[in-house]
Amino acid sequence: MNRPGSRALLLGALLLLASAGCSVLDPDPRAEIDKPSSADTTPVTGQKIYLNECASCHGAGGEPIDRSVADLRGYQGTFEDLDAAMTLGPGGMPQFPGIATADRRKIFDHIKTFPPK
Repeated sequence: MNRPGSRALLLGALLLLASAGCSVLDPDPRAEIDKPSSADTTPVTGQKIYLNECASCHGAGGEPIDRSVADLRGYQGTFEDLDAAMTLGPGGMPQFPGIATADRRKIFDHIKTFPPK
């Protein structure tokens, strides 16, 4: 942009846009614009969390994928037992530090709905 007049041309274009109120860049005020929600307001259920975080090993209904994984059908443990397992990751189970206590409670409540083996 070292050519003579290029700076003046750029300044002129900017002034033209400014004087037009930038209407070229602004959408029609009547236009509906889909904006992504800043927060998903859909309640997250224990079933949804379980299916996303647990079912790949423990099965959708608590039946494990293999014998090395705990069978959760008819689960008799307490919330504290489940919370400790998710925190410590016993055996080959991974730890789940990113799952909040309230969501762990939802997972527990969902697991309690599994029928016995």
